[in-house]
Amino acid sequence: MRGQPEGTIATARKYLQSINLRDFSDVASEDQFRNLLDEHTKKLRDELKSKSWGMARKVLNIFLFQAVEHTLLNRNYALDKIIKYLELPLDNPNAKRLRKAAKKDERINLAWKNIKSLSPSTSMQFQEYARRHAYEKHNCERCYLEIYWWRSNEKDSK
Repeated sequence: MRGQPEGTIATARKYLQSINLRDFSDVASEDQFRNLLDEHTKKLRDELKSKSWGMARKVLNIFLFQAVEHTLLNRNYALDKIIKYLELPLDNPNAKRLRKAAKKDERINLAWKNIKSLSPSTSMQFQEYARRHAYEKHNCERCYLEIYWWRSNEKDSK
């Protein structure tokens, strides 16, 4: 959350503590998941001083991924069924990696400015491409791309 106004982290933490993970346990479709995620994104955006939709979405995506990967939370709230719906948290490094991959496909043009100005429609374009790229190139869900990229960069640097 670098570059955000003072108090942003405390505001985000307070909001995340208010989320009832049981709401995500009841998700039965991607549309239902996206609607719930959109609702939380708007509410968190309204709480943030920056009013950045992109920052709110990134925070929620990281939180939900961590909740799914946490053994006790996953077990208590049956969160593994939402893994296939989780988004890749978008930020400058992840957008850059996706744009680089997309350049190989001339039909794809992913425009990126920064996280602060990320809109729902631009996010949707990135997420759709991330899903396809994750399956075709790495045989994984898009939420795992960041881990894959981090690990492959680590190996490249040795």
